[in-house]
Amino acid sequence: MSDAGGIGAAAAFESAASLATDAVPFAHPDERVADLRARLGERRWDCVSDIPVVERGTRRLLGLLQIEDVVAAADEVALATLMDADPPHIAHGIDREHATWKAVQHRESALVVVDDEGRCLGLIPPHRLLE
Repeated sequence: MSDAGGIGAAAAFESAASLATDAVPFAHPDERVADLRARLGERRWDCVSDIPVVERGTRRLLGLLQIEDVVAAADEVALATLMDADPPHIAHGIDREHATWKAVQHRESALVVVDDEGRCLGLIPPHRLLE
């Protein structure tokens, strides 16, 4: 969790959202790999292993990037071509155990947390799924 607060600080204690952080990079499908790489170095993030791809202006979840794919791709590649367009995600009110089970079922190291309208609130990093 970032010191500034964020989703986890405002969430109910037993909810999966309490494990989430919004101190993760958010990407847009029309961005190029080079643009994302440049932004990754601008600050320290809580997690960069998985990067939510969101709609500009609404933060509606569109996909998820794996850092391994970003590192291996050429600079000019559009992020939309690298993202998982149907990533597993959870609603903000789901309990922690259900979230962890969903991650295991989908063999995911992290989970995106969304609100009732599908807007990305943050990400539960791998180390927090085990807390």
